[in-house]
Amino acid sequence: GTILVPGCGTGHDVADLANAGFETHGLDVSQIAIDRAQKTNTVERASYLHGDLFDLELNRKSTYDAIWEHTCYCAIHPSRRSDYIDSVSRWLRPEGIFVGLFFTNTQMPTGEGPPYETSREDVIEMFAPNFTLVTEQKPQAYYPGREGREWLMIWRRKA
Repeated sequence: GTILVPGCGTGHDVADLANAGFETHGLDVSQIAIDRAQKTNTVERASYLHGDLFDLELNRKSTYDAIWEHTCYCAIHPSRRSDYIDSVSRWLRPEGIFVGLFFTNTQMPTGEGPPYETSREDVIEMFAPNFTLVTEQKPQAYYPGREGREWLMIWRRKA
């Protein structure tokens, strides 16, 4: 199947997923990040696209079996998070899988960021209308400074 990595930055996750055997497409609004990804993380089964996740015209061209979310959600202003969920729902085929590593940044003052404030409960409330939570857990390994502040959640898009 195919995987979309929104907000892929310089492509580390894209390359890791492609190296694991998945056809993986990275999407980022930053041309600089995409250029860097294409130079430093070029592997078989990985490709990169400069574009906006919210772009409906771009979205009409592709649907994916899975989406890999790695701290893109926390970079989206809270006022646009419902738009984010609508967008990833459109990019994902019905009953497709959404894997998210969410940075639950509850210490950030409201409105400041990115990363913007969110909690595990907020994520569940936002995703529940479009997705069914399959499983969740705290990751076994963390980036320094994120101990206990990340949640790995696997969702299935409702048909």
